[in-house]
Amino acid sequence: MSGGSSNKASYTEHNEVQLIRGGKDYFDKVLLMIDTAISSIHLQTYIFDEDETGNTIADALIRAANRKVKVYVLLDGYASRSLSSAFKHKLQKAGIHFEYFMPLFRFKSFYLGRRLHYKVIVTDAYKCIVGGVNISNRYNDLMGNPAWLDWAIYNEGEASEALYTYCIEMWNKASKNKIYELSNAAQIKKTTNICHVGLRRNDWVSRRTQVSKSYRNMFATAQSHVIVMSSYFWPSRKILREMTQASKRGVKIQLILAGISDVSIAKYAERYMYRLLFRNKIEIHEYQLNVLHGKIAVKDKNWVTVGSYNVNNISAYASIEVNLDIKNGAFAKHVEETLAHIITNDCVQIKEGEFKKIKTDTELEADARESVRKNMVLYFKRLHKLKDDELFTAYMNCITENEDPHTNYYPPAEKKAFDEAISGTFYGIGAQLRQDGDKIKVMEIITGSPCWKQGELKAGDEITKVAQGTAEPLTAEGLEIEDVVKMIRGPKGTEVRLTVKHANGAVKVIPIIRDEVKREETFARSAIINTKEGKVGYIYLPEFYADFNHINGPRCAVDVKNEVIKLKSEGVIGMILDLRNNTGGSLSDVVDMAGLFIDQGPIVQVKSSDAAPMSLPDRDKTIYYDGPFAIMVNQSSASASEIMAAAMQDYKRAIIVGSPTYGKGTVQKIIPLDEFLDAKTRAGLMADNSKGGLLSNNSEDEQSIGSLKITIQKFYRVNGGSTQRKGVTPDILLPDAYDEIETGERENKAALPWDEIPAANYKPVNMVMNIPQLASMSKSRVDANPTFQLIKENAEKLKEKKDNNTVSLNETDYRKELEENKVLSKKMEELQKNAKLMDVTNPSADMAKVSADSSATKKNADWLKNLKKDIYISETVNIISDMNKSNVKVDMGTGMK
Repeated sequence: MSGGSSNKASYTEHNEVQLIRGGKDYFDKVLLMIDTAISSIHLQTYIFDEDETGNTIADALIRAANRKVKVYVLLDGYASRSLSSAFKHKLQKAGIHFEYFMPLFRFKSFYLGRRLHYKVIVTDAYKCIVGGVNISNRYNDLMGNPAWLDWAIYNEGEASEALYTYCIEMWNKASKNKIYELSNAAQIKKTTNICHVGLRRNDWVSRRTQVSKSYRNMFATAQSHVIVMSSYFWPSRKILREMTQASKRGVKIQLILAGISDVSIAKYAERYMYRLLFRNKIEIHEYQLNVLHGKIAVKDKNWVTVGSYNVNNISAYASIEVNLDIKNGAFAKHVEETLAHIITNDCVQIKEGEFKKIKTDTELEADARESVRKNMVLYFKRLHKLKDDELFTAYMNCITENEDPHTNYYPPAEKKAFDEAISGTFYGIGAQLRQDGDKIKVMEIITGSPCWKQGELKAGDEITKVAQGTAEPLTAEGLEIEDVVKMIRGPKGTEVRLTVKHANGAVKVIPIIRDEVKREETFARSAIINTKEGKVGYIYLPEFYADFNHINGPRCAVDVKNEVIKLKSEGVIGMILDLRNNTGGSLSDVVDMAGLFIDQGPIVQVKSSDAAPMSLPDRDKTIYYDGPFAIMVNQSSASASEIMAAAMQDYKRAIIVGSPTYGKGTVQKIIPLDEFLDAKTRAGLMADNSKGGLLSNNSEDEQSIGSLKITIQKFYRVNGGSTQRKGVTPDILLPDAYDEIETGERENKAALPWDEIPAANYKPVNMVMNIPQLASMSKSRVDANPTFQLIKENAEKLKEKKDNNTVSLNETDYRKELEENKVLSKKMEELQKNAKLMDVTNPSADMAKVSADSSATKKNADWLKNLKKDIYISETVNIISDMNKSNVKVDMGTGMK
């Protein structure tokens, strides 16, 4: 055998490969893949942290989803469990399909069963990255913090197609939202530079042990030289036997292991084996510059394997792993030279005589036993935390969602989280936390928050204890992140004292006074788009937020009014309200917001099943802006977004641009269930608390059985038509990759039907210019825009595939189809590189806020960067320019139903 795997292991022939080091190089490549994807993205990984790196990747995925790329994100349900509901909601609002791969059983930090440990991304079914790099700041090169050492392989070609198929297989195992239709994979054209690449998977439960076999056969077939880099190296008996036998045959074996490890027990286990390795003349080199996390091996300058597989039994038997095996002399030589350079320059060779001074076997065993004991105590502690109320919540929602897609049961904690999410505020200190094993660490400090103002708490600090003012501190070690957050949050004006361990090892008690914390990404914000004709104001509204519990709390209608006033002071010639991916929120706020742009009149009608329709009017006669106005929508614009767009369309006040909306035309009310309890029943529930009953997880001020969010009404446009199922059809349609495919509320069999009622008494203001002429001018630009044409072409292909679910078995025809898709992808890449960027700046009133600190500056720069290359915003700006031209006459036609 010439390869590192058995004769039965298959290799694909036509591939191009590139070795990528973790850190900036890796994430730059991932971002490029996402930003140039045309049809599909599959990201499946072990750790996805909600930090700077994670948010950067998330923003890129959202941009892709906005381009109508089908995005699927599958994360390990244990390692990525600390993602906030707001973060997941942000992805799902953008139309991203998001799932956790769950073990056989899981409760908070406890899990039983295998983990999804591989780290891959596949775009357009023909490009992929496979490696060991998680999505977290630890694996990225950030200012003052170099990345952990890691590796990945970038591939274009047939191996990516195989991985794409595997990603769909894993997605379908994890999700109820199955993928039945494969994308048209694009394959690199055959060249003389053939590179054999084999996809290897390890999943012992499914009887796949390909990566383990690759490592065993690598040693079994080695003739001269093997280098293995492994972060947690405790090989199985079979691999150890093949390795020692290879050394006895005269094969030079060099191991690059961690000098600095993020898992101390792993280092103990490795060093326990060192003497056996020394006896078999195997070289040990410990990497010194940073934490080593890479998994890569090279044999005889002709074979390489790279991926997520650690050479240990956890990867072999308790994890799902993916590696790529590469048989290519030139590539293997490059990898060997790279690893040899690291051995020479960045490692210390551990020799037998020096190793004796480190720790004895007895000491290592004692340390390992103590570490295992602590882990087992924590394991069973988490196991016993499972409560009946959490099972009850899951059971109830299975029932309610089967009857109506928007009816849900909320236990008290989830109701509180819902209130915080829709208001964008909470009372606490403003530190985003993450769980690192049994430790709680600070991930990010929110600009302007209490801990930001206090100044001593830093990202990377470990929180070891929490005290309420001068009370006795309670340990945070071993607690769930949700429990620590509960301890840290509290009423405004109260003090919490955190005992923290800084990165340099110093321990300090930090007192912080709790105050209101605002999630800035929830709130409305604006920008100025500079054109030859003048400034165009742009307002981004991610959701219709409202704080119903505080009279002076954030309200989106008030914030949008302030943004309108701010933009007017800049002398804008037109205004854009971006409601793309806005799934709705406060009904009263959308009524007030629509009133900013008209004199007065009904905004929306609501109707219960057994009552007459009722109009909700704008009673404020003030018009805050009366110039050219456009509203952007897409298939994820729902509920309140549809009310706003429909009202402005019916009043002929704004032109609606984009694609047909979601079609949610129902109104929900949250009803506290406690008011239905009689005294006897409530007393019985309270008595069950100590037995893990329904109220057992609630704090003293949350002694409630929860709330029910239930559909009570439908809303209707002022012209009488419903948005339920049909949504709002824009005045000017822009190409969408899923134009021909049915999406939204209309897909749900449990959703209420469309109907209509008599129109309300309203008078159109006729402030929008001639729609047919505006649409014609926009169509001319869209038809001449190669990016929009590619989107339309892709939409037609998706429609064809949906209507025709057969695949040609003729190799020539199939390869032709793949090549056509590759051509589309390459075109999109070139268009992205050569696209003309818009000139986008902040309003002058925002400059102090966006430059408050380095974090705020970077977030703002990233936001502006995304706006500058958004072709949908660019075309809407062109439409505003058309509306300003004097030769376009007012002639609105009739309203829509």
